[in-house]
Amino acid sequence: MFGYNHVPAWEECLPMMENYARVIESVYEQTIQGMNEGRTADELATSVRLPEAQRNLLCLGDIYGVIPGAAREIFAAKIGWFNGNPTPLVRLTPAEQAARMAILLVEQTFLSAGQGRPRRRETIAGLPFLQSS
Repeated sequence: MFGYNHVPAWEECLPMMENYARVIESVYEQTIQGMNEGRTADELATSVRLPEAQRNLLCLGDIYGVIPGAAREIFAAKIGWFNGNPTPLVRLTPAEQAARMAILLVEQTFLSAGQGRPRRRETIAGLPFLQSS
């Protein structure tokens, strides 16, 4: 339970657990406050800090977890993984990506050669093919 590799004396357990609880509460509160201010998970990961009183305690070092990771996990648990960009919601298959990249390349080649934009033709195997106009 404690972040170092020895068994604490009984009288050390309660203070260690209290400090651990303060850190969890502080990281959680800082993260929620930052989210309410509109900050991103990456911004929170770089700004959330241990409370001053717990910064130098050996038992609370970054051994089994790190503060940036905890801030990102809290953010993801509250907001979810959606980042506001709808593109990853329905990802293209590798074949669809390749076909679209090929179409962009052909269109760019036609435009660069001064031939205008090619017109779309029938689809073959669900992928659009082009021909010049």
